[in-house]
Amino acid sequence: MPAEEAHAERLRVFLEVVPGGIAMFDRSMTLLAASERYLEMTGLDASAVGRCIYDVAPDVPDEWRDAHRRGLAGETLKREEDLWLRDDGTSRRYAWELQPWRNGAGEILGIVLKTDDVTERHAAAAALRQARERLDAALAASETGTFRWEVTSGRLEWDDNLRKLFGVAPGDRIETLDDFLARIHPDDRPLVLALCERCAREGGPFRMEFRAVLPDGTVRWLDDRGTMHVDANGLPAYMTGACIDVTERKLALAALAEEARRKDDFLALLAHELRNPLAPIRYAADLLRGLEKSDPLLTRPREVLERQTRHMARLVDDLLDVSRIGRGSVVLERKILDLRDVVAQCTADYRPELEGAELALHTRLPDAPVWIEGDATRLVQALSNILRNASKFTDAGGRVDVVLEAAEGDAILRVKDTGIGIEPAMLSRVFQPFTQVPDAVGRSVGGLGLGLALVRGLAELHGGGVEARSEGLGTGTEIILRLPRYAGVVSAREVAKPPSTRELEPKRPKRIVLVEDYEDGLEMMAAMLEIAGYEVVAQARDGQAALDAILRERPDGVLCDIGLPGQVDGYAVAEAVRANRELASVRLVALTGYGQESDRKRAKAAGFDDHVVKPMDFAKLAALFDV
Repeated sequence: MPAEEAHAERLRVFLEVVPGGIAMFDRSMTLLAASERYLEMTGLDASAVGRCIYDVAPDVPDEWRDAHRRGLAGETLKREEDLWLRDDGTSRRYAWELQPWRNGAGEILGIVLKTDDVTERHAAAAALRQARERLDAALAASETGTFRWEVTSGRLEWDDNLRKLFGVAPGDRIETLDDFLARIHPDDRPLVLALCERCAREGGPFRMEFRAVLPDGTVRWLDDRGTMHVDANGLPAYMTGACIDVTERKLALAALAEEARRKDDFLALLAHELRNPLAPIRYAADLLRGLEKSDPLLTRPREVLERQTRHMARLVDDLLDVSRIGRGSVVLERKILDLRDVVAQCTADYRPELEGAELALHTRLPDAPVWIEGDATRLVQALSNILRNASKFTDAGGRVDVVLEAAEGDAILRVKDTGIGIEPAMLSRVFQPFTQVPDAVGRSVGGLGLGLALVRGLAELHGGGVEARSEGLGTGTEIILRLPRYAGVVSAREVAKPPSTRELEPKRPKRIVLVEDYEDGLEMMAAMLEIAGYEVVAQARDGQAALDAILRERPDGVLCDIGLPGQVDGYAVAEAVRANRELASVRLVALTGYGQESDRKRAKAAGFDDHVVKPMDFAKLAALFDV
């Protein structure tokens, strides 16, 4: 092959293998050679080779003619623009480079023009840029900052939003993990460092909340979440994540918690103040019981007093229990129970009350035991509330059916009455605290709408649930309580019995010191203890007087109020008695209006043997010191 043909062949191959389109022009802008891709992009054909480009395409824009002249003068030019409008009205975007073509002596013989179609790449870059702009706008609007941390190099990169969240000045450096940790609250720094180290070892996603200390001393809460990315070998490589300021949310939650605490404190104080006057009323009613034989006219007043004090005591207890369940402070004393015993005991206790309201009570229990693991006292409380509710909303002549079933995996207790019923729209709301059925508000049944809310809370604490069914007003109501059945093997010694309501009589007289600052309560309680067979050897109305009396009388027992005037309260009395070895045998019983679990624990820690809440019934009062 002649040298010229070989040279032309090499040029042709070169033009075809070079990406994009390429063309060569002499100084007169005659097209000497062009790749097929160039001809395709420019809309020319092979006949253009050997002709001046201005003759082939007389509409070449002036800016292109100027570019040709500058290239022939020795400049190299690069540009990206939309060119060659298509028939359908669209155009393609091209990146082109124009540079001089020189001979071995450095003389400019022409120009070489290289062109690439970058339409798709340009569109992708534009879309990426727009997406980034939208992301930046969203991050700025939500006050979210992002970061990237390289594990190997330790380099840390923050965006402007994150620097703003931390109050970082434009010239301040945030380049390493130490720079970051220096701006964390000292109490939170170990937790943050431990999480970073764990992610650096194990990878994976993370989330944490911590406090950042801004340069001006302001403390802000940040929610930080992200993930650790791994390299090709599966080793942690870099962490990316985002932070958002949650200070306002944390402050709001803290305010809610404080409000809940104040509410609980108020409820505890309210219960205490209500129980103080209830106690002497209850004791006075019990005293009247002993006088009925000589004056039968006292029977009715005594029954009214007992019934109404029980009702008020229940309201106070329900109010406190619903509050305690809501904040998760109720602890169940779980034991293996035959639910039949709980139902039988509770229905027996409530049968006189239901029959007194002229309601028929029917109970159906299975023949075989229905084992559950639960708190017998709390389950009795739940069933009592259901029965009380049925009694309140069922007119005389009605009926209440209590049915216990052993289903697969569950124990199902159904309490169905023939009362006023519930509208369908209210069925999902009756278990919410303070909810009253609208058509029942006018009925003189009392209550705060807490009974069924308490039932639901106790059922859920046992891992079960409760639902209400009714076809509507006038059709009665069915409350269905579901509890998980115990799946283990039951031995006789494990089985607990439900609480007994049997009244106990004192075995022998005992010497008692009575401590109570509420005068009416002191008087009535002393009388009740005397009737119960105890000898009240001293009465005291403050803590110091109580200690003096205890040291002087050396009693068998002390019945002591907690909230006492002066510097020595009931807890201090108990602590002083327990610190005296000579008084080791004295039985201490706290009698108080404070009945929350924390109050019981504190009383036990102070040294009390028992803790009872005002007002207490005669049976419990009579048996306080018979142990």
